[in-house]
Amino acid sequence: MNTTRSQGCSRRRVIVAALAVGALPLGLATAASATASTTSRAAIATSSAVASSAVTTAPRAVAAPATSTLRTATSAPARTGAPTTYAAVIASGTKRTLVLVSRTTGKVLRTLGSERAGTGGEPFVDVDLAADGTVWAVVQKTARWSPYAITLRHYTGKRVVNVLPYVTSVRESADARQLAVTVLSPDGNHDGKGTQSLRIVTPSGKLVRNLSSLSFPVDARGWPQVEVGGLRVSGWLNRAQLVVGDGCCDSAVSAVVPALKPSRYGNWPAKAGDGSTRAIGIINSKTFLVGSNHVSGTGQANDPLRITGVDAFTVTASRPSGRLVASIRKPDIELIDYVDTLVARAKAVPWVISAKRFPYSGTGRVLRAFL
Repeated sequence: MNTTRSQGCSRRRVIVAALAVGALPLGLATAASATASTTSRAAIATSSAVASSAVTTAPRAVAAPATSTLRTATSAPARTGAPTTYAAVIASGTKRTLVLVSRTTGKVLRTLGSERAGTGGEPFVDVDLAADGTVWAVVQKTARWSPYAITLRHYTGKRVVNVLPYVTSVRESADARQLAVTVLSPDGNHDGKGTQSLRIVTPSGKLVRNLSSLSFPVDARGWPQVEVGGLRVSGWLNRAQLVVGDGCCDSAVSAVVPALKPSRYGNWPAKAGDGSTRAIGIINSKTFLVGSNHVSGTGQANDPLRITGVDAFTVTASRPSGRLVASIRKPDIELIDYVDTLVARAKAVPWVISAKRFPYSGTGRVLRAFL
């Protein structure tokens, strides 16, 4: 089955969730029904998906300044010391290098690892910078795309540890004792089904609790027959809550999920929008910031859907529809290019940054940057 992927995300995602759980998860049904023409939305999403692949997996501000409300809130322990580095994926031809870079000088302080980009997309699918300066990364292990050829790695100094297979996203907790991960597992017991899960694990990969799971049918190769793999952890809202994203291309959501107990996939308070919709920052331990393309038009042939700007909404679990706090009106722009401006206008601590947020003085170019 041929699909159009953006970091493992294809245009079959809306179909997949419906088949897997009987209804579109995380409010995608609302977003999809509001789309008068999926074909027209897909045309817009072609440009959106590029931004989506660049920022969907970008992390929360693990190394946020000690003055941020995220770190000083009573619900999450403060981390001491101002951050001095950021993580970046550097592109030079097909080579991709994961490095730590000085925020002030742009100098590469440490090279962590290198991979080659292939037909399967970018090798560094997700990156999270830990408070101690080590780096967590979800790495695509093969040049040719496979739904399960990914693994969670921990880069510590000159040592690289393969922690857990099948992980699609990772965020370290504020106290560094736990990791929130999403996992796409193959059919291990040969019942004709794979599993997509949201889990809490230890830094060594040991399961602490399974927060939510859904099963999906697989074909003779063991590959999903419906679209899964879009679920991603955006960040820790506080000790008891996570923010996750799901979706791709035509529609996506950002949702609040309990971190201390299991809950049913799809029953989470969620902010829905087009395929660019994602959590991009945090204002305190209860409020997070969602960025999304602003789309106009009816979707009809004489009035196609158009991207006319980007918006930012503050969202809480009790108010998932959000409140508009910042917007930029400019035709055909992409969220990732203006994410820093939206975060600044909302006075939020960033979870997602553009590739140009901090200086870089090395060779090649910054493809993606992470905090």
